Amino acid sequence: GRSFAEEPEGWSAAFQEHLRTTLLARGTALGLGVVDLAGPLRQDYQGRKARYFHPHEGHLNAEGHRRVAEVLGGALR
Repeated sequence: GRSFAEEPEGWSAAFQEHLRTTLLARGTALGLGVVDLAGPLRQDYQGRKARYFHPHEGHLNAEGHRRVAEVLGGALR
């Protein structure tokens, strides 16, 4: 979500980080292919302030959808 990427010190982001790391670890332990979409979105925001979410509602904007497709495409090759 937007708070995970843009407000990493907040409660919502902390919950999302806990859920994300738990799912990544569990998927890996089960031998499943796991794609982390949230990590790259956070890195992009922290590195170059990339805005991937609509400011008032929090859903992905067109650039956010493009970035998600890019990450998925790279992971599925």
